[in-house]
Amino acid sequence: MEAEILYLFNASYASRTVPAAWKSAAIVPIPKAGDATQYRPISVISCLGKTMERVLFYCLERGNGQGRVLSYADDIAIVSSEPNHVARARAMLRRLLASCTEFGLVPNPAKSKAMAFGFVLPRDPLYIDAVLVPWVPQFTYLGMLLDSHLSFKSCIASV
Repeated sequence: MEAEILYLFNASYASRTVPAAWKSAAIVPIPKAGDATQYRPISVISCLGKTMERVLFYCLERGNGQGRVLSYADDIAIVSSEPNHVARARAMLRRLLASCTEFGLVPNPAKSKAMAFGFVLPRDPLYIDAVLVPWVPQFTYLGMLLDSHLSFKSCIASV
């Protein structure tokens, strides 16, 4: 079974196509924290589709040092833990945007934020399609309020 799955992944990667069944998702409404009348849509995709997504992200990050690309539902976080984290984040953002263009995905710059964990707010700007991505001291990501010091005080206070 493992060899067959590997064959499918390699064929998909080589042909730059993904089977329709792997891209199909069931949308499940999950109540937002603190407001049971508001819902966030969560996509439930096939195991093979999710595994292939991880393979593709591995290919994106290969040779990227300590940088990683994380994706959950429609939220994407770029994490870099190096001393030159801003330059690394900018390089990973360029690669991510190129991949989005290649796969026909359109990121929403208006919903995008940048945060530096454990560092002062950088002055160097990040852009998505010429739109400034602001550096923020705290941000709600996947329902959790994060602050740049990872103290979780803001998160606990908001519960």
